[in-house]
Amino acid sequence: FIETFSRQVAKSPNAPAVRFESQSLTYVELDQRAADLAEKLQAVGVGVNSVVGIHLPRSIDLMVAVIGVMKSGGAYLPLDPQLPTARKEYMQQNAHCSIVVDAGGIKVSTSAVEIAGEQLDTNMADAAAYVMYTSGSTGQPKGAVISHAGLMNYLQWCTQTYPFTTGWGAPVQSSFGFDATITSMLAPLVVGKLVHLLPKDSELQALADILQTGPSVLKLTPAHLAALQPLISINLKPKLLPQALVVGGETLTAEHVRFWRKNYPTIEIYNEYGPTETVVGCCVHKIDEQTNQYGNLPIGRPISGTQLYVLDEYLEPMPMGCPGELYISGAGVAHGYLGRPALTAERFVPNPFATPDGKHGRVMYRTGDLACFQTSGVLHYLGRTDHQVQLNGYRIELGEIEALLRKQTGVRECAVVCFDGASSAASFHQRKQLVAFVETDASVLQPGQLLDALKQELPDYMLPKHFEFLPQLPLTQNGKIDREALSATRLTSASSEPVAPRNDREIQLLEIWRNVLNVAQLGVEDNFFERGGDSIIAMQIIAGARREGLKLTPAQLFEHQTIAAQAAVAEVVSDFAAGPQQPPTGEVRLGPMQQAFFDLGQPDLHHFNQGLLLRSHPQLDFQLLTQAIHAVHSQHDAFRLRFEQTDAGEWRQWYDDQLEQTPTVEDLDLTQAGNFQQALEETIRQRQTSFDLKQGPLFQAARFRGPQGEDRLLLLAHHLVVDGISWRILLGDLDDAYRQ
Repeated sequence: FIETFSRQVAKSPNAPAVRFESQSLTYVELDQRAADLAEKLQAVGVGVNSVVGIHLPRSIDLMVAVIGVMKSGGAYLPLDPQLPTARKEYMQQNAHCSIVVDAGGIKVSTSAVEIAGEQLDTNMADAAAYVMYTSGSTGQPKGAVISHAGLMNYLQWCTQTYPFTTGWGAPVQSSFGFDATITSMLAPLVVGKLVHLLPKDSELQALADILQTGPSVLKLTPAHLAALQPLISINLKPKLLPQALVVGGETLTAEHVRFWRKNYPTIEIYNEYGPTETVVGCCVHKIDEQTNQYGNLPIGRPISGTQLYVLDEYLEPMPMGCPGELYISGAGVAHGYLGRPALTAERFVPNPFATPDGKHGRVMYRTGDLACFQTSGVLHYLGRTDHQVQLNGYRIELGEIEALLRKQTGVRECAVVCFDGASSAASFHQRKQLVAFVETDASVLQPGQLLDALKQELPDYMLPKHFEFLPQLPLTQNGKIDREALSATRLTSASSEPVAPRNDREIQLLEIWRNVLNVAQLGVEDNFFERGGDSIIAMQIIAGARREGLKLTPAQLFEHQTIAAQAAVAEVVSDFAAGPQQPPTGEVRLGPMQQAFFDLGQPDLHHFNQGLLLRSHPQLDFQLLTQAIHAVHSQHDAFRLRFEQTDAGEWRQWYDDQLEQTPTVEDLDLTQAGNFQQALEETIRQRQTSFDLKQGPLFQAARFRGPQGEDRLLLLAHHLVVDGISWRILLGDLDDAYRQ
C-alpha cells in the first residue's frame, strides 16, 4: 500500500487527500506527517510485524496514524475509543501490543514485540498490514492478521472494478475497527481521490447530505440503505449522485435496493461479501436488470486472486445448486489468529486444490457460511452452520455474549437469539436485534444489571436489546437448547403493561417519545421501532433531547432502542441553557457538507435546491397560509444565511441581520393553461433558477391554482440551508402554524 500511495503523492502532491470538518490535508502534507510519525515509531523499536495500536477518534490524526504505522513497517491495530476498556485491554495483551498512538502521541509500555507465533518473511508483501479483531465464540474476540499482499490484492481489484476514477472519492462513516471501512478509507488514496471523514455525532444525516455531492463510491450496510431512504429525494440530479453503492456486512435483499433501482437506475449497486479473515470483500455481484426483484440477492463471483469452494464435510465439492460450506483461498486469506493456534488450525485448513507451485493458495479459510453455486456460476449465501450472526454489518458470535452472561450471579443458563424483523414470529420488530433468554430463579435479577455487566466487556453492537427471563429454557429431544423454539417466542415487551419511568431522565425522554411518536401509552422498555419509529423520527427524538439538555447520537438511538437504554447513555449538554435564545448573528464557519459542496466547483451554484410540491385543498385560506409561512420562516434562522466567495476564492457564510425579512408567497392562476402539468413544470423551473446566495432569500413559496380544483403548493429552498430532516420539521411547523 505504501508504495502505491507514494506514487500518488508524486503524481498529485497538492490534490486534497483527506478532509474532516474544516480540516484537510493534501497528499504531500499527509505523506509528510505520516513519515514523521513513522520515523518516531521506528525510533522506539517498531519494525516489520510490530503491532501498533491506534486509539484515536475519526479525525485527520487517525488517517496520519494508519499510514504512519504502515510506513514504519508495523501492523496497525484499531482500538476504537468507543469500545469497552476491558475489551481494548484484552486486544492489546493478545496482540502483544506495547506501543499505542493516541491523542497524546506515542505511548510505549515496553519494547515493541513482534506478532507472536507468526513466521513471516521480511518481504513487505508478506508482512502484516493490520490486525482486525472480530467476535469470538469463547467469550473473547479473535485477531485476524492481514498481510500487505492481501490488502493490496483487494484494493487493486476494487479500484479497477468500482468507479473510483469518476467523482471526488468516498466518505467514511463507519468505525475503522470495522474492516469494510477500508474500502472508503484506503481505496481513494490508491487512485488520487479524496477521503472525507464524517462527524460521528451526525453521521446518518451527514451521509445523506454528502451522497448528494457527487462521491465516487459509498460503502454501506443494508441497515444504512434502509435508514437513508426517507432522507433522500426522488428527483436529485444525476451529476450530484454517487457513482456506485457498495453494500456489504450482512444479507442484502431486493427490498433493500428497490428504492435505488427504481428512482436512480444509473447508480451502480454492488453486493460485496467477505469475512474479516479474507480482507473486506472476496466475492461480489453487480446488480443489474437480470438480478431478482424479490428475496435475498446473490453474492456473485470471486474477485481476482481469490478462489471459492462449496464443499461437504469431507472437503469434496458439492454439485451445482446443492448447499455446502463455503471455503476461501487466495491472496486475501489472513495469516491466522493471534495467540490462538488451535482456532487457527481449525479455521485455516490445508487447501487440497492447491497446485504444486502454490497457485490458489496453500490454505483455505473455513467460513462457516452455507452457500451454493447456481448453474450460471453465481454464488448464493444461504446462512450459517453455527450460531454466528450478521447484524448491522458486524459478524457476531452469539457464544461470546452467552459466555459472559453465564458468569453473572443468578444466571443458570442462557441463549442469545437474533430476532429477524422479517420473520413472522417477530413481526412486531422493524429491525434485527439481539435477544437474551436467561434461565433464572432470581426474581430480583433485572435487565439493567445484566446490561451493565455486558457493557464492561462488549461493544455496543453486541449488546442484547431485550432480556427475557424464563424459569427454564426449552430443550430439544437431545437435551440441547431449542433455539428454534426461542426464535418463535413472542417477547413480553410486545404485550406487557407499559413500564413507568424510574428517574428524571427517563421522564424527559418518555415525554419526547410521546410527542414525536404521537402515542400516549408508552413505557420505558418499549422498542422504538416497534412503536413506529424510523430514521426521520429518530432525528426528531435527538432534536427533542437536545432541547431538554440531553445529547443522543443517531448511532446510540439505533443501538439503544428503549427509553431506559437511551437514558443510560444520554449525556448532559454542558452548554445547554434554558429559556429563549437570541437569534444568531454575524459570520459562522461553513459546515462540512457546505464546504464539500463548494469544493466541488459546480456550475450554477444558485440552482442547487430542494423542493416539495404538495396537493392543496381548493378552500385553502391563502392569507392564513401566507401568515403561517412567514411565521415558520422567522422561526428557522437557517433561512437568514447568506453566502459569498471572497477575493481569495474562499466561501463564507453569515446571518442576514434583517430579522423581519419575509419571503414572497406567490398566488399564481394556471386555471386557463392549455396543459396544466406542462405550465406547472415550466413555472417551477423558472423559480428553481432564481436563488441568490448573497442577497437571498433562500426560500420561496407559491400556490398554483389549477383547473378543476387541482391546486398545488410549492415550497422551495436552497440545499445549503435545508436537508431531508429539515423538511419533515418544517412541514410539521407549517401545519401547526396554519391551524393556530
